[in-house]
Amino acid sequence: MLNVRWARLEGRAFFALERGNRAAGWIAIIPPGNAFFENVSEVLTLDPNPQLSVIRIRPVEVSEPWAGVLVVNAVSHLADRVLGVTPPGATPAQVRLSQFRAYNLELMAADVLSNGGMREALDSVLDLAHEPSLQQLAGDAPRLAIANLALLSVPLAAGDPQSLEEKKLRAGFLTMALILRYGQRQTLDLDAILSAIDEIERAASAR
Repeated sequence: MLNVRWARLEGRAFFALERGNRAAGWIAIIPPGNAFFENVSEVLTLDPNPQLSVIRIRPVEVSEPWAGVLVVNAVSHLADRVLGVTPPGATPAQVRLSQFRAYNLELMAADVLSNGGMREALDSVLDLAHEPSLQQLAGDAPRLAIANLALLSVPLAAGDPQSLEEKKLRAGFLTMALILRYGQRQTLDLDAILSAIDEIERAASAR
C-alpha cells in the first residue's frame, strides 16, 4: 500500500503537515498567491521534478464525487513514480502504459462509485454513436464526451459542473472512458487502445 500524506507548499518548497517525513508520496494544494506556481494550468499534476513524489493541486470548485474519481488518476501516476515504474527518462512505452493504468483505474473507481451506472451510460452513448472503429472513435470521442456530458455525469453526480475546470476535467475523463469501454466491448488488444489514447493526447496538446 502506498503511504501518501498531505504537505504544504511555501515558496518552492514542500513541508509535511504532520511530524516525520516517512511518506512515500505527498499531496499539496497550491495556495492562492504563490508566485512560483501561479501559472500552473493543470488542476492535478505531478511535480515536474522526477525526484519529488508530489501531486500538486490547484484549488478549484469540483463536486465531491468527481474530485474523488479524478484524484485516482493522479495517485496512480504518483505510485508509478514512487515504485520506479516511470523512472526519470522513462521511455514513451513506459509513459503510455502509465497513462493507461491511470485512466483504467479512474474508470474502475467511477464504475464502483456509481454501482455500474457509469459503464451503462458509456454503453448507451456508444450504442447510439455506432463508431465503426477505435481509430474513428479516437477522433470523435472528445466531441461525444462534450455532447453527452450531462448524461454521462449522472451516474456520479447529477447537475452542472461547479466550475469551468470541472467541466474540462469531466470531459477529459469521459473521453478516455469512451475509448476504454469501446476496447472492452470489442476485446481489443492493449496496443490498439494505447495508440488511441496517444492520438487523443497528441491532438489535445496541439490545440
